[in-house]
Amino acid sequence: MRVPDLVIQVAGIVAAIVGVVLTSGPELSGGASWRPVGLAVVSGLLFGLFFLAMDAGAETTP
Repeated sequence: MRVPDLVIQVAGIVAAIVGVVLTSGPELSGGASWRPVGLAVVSGLLFGLFFLAMDAGAETTP
């Protein structure tokens, strides 16, 4: 049985978000700001956009 691509993508997104929250645990429990979590989320999104751009570029290169 083949798992739909959307299910795998959603599972990856959930795993990434959980990983960001878990690695930022010390900052959150110490009463610090949400800035480290926000920066991690933004960097993760930009990392993903980089690979989308590389994929799009690979399709249009002669």
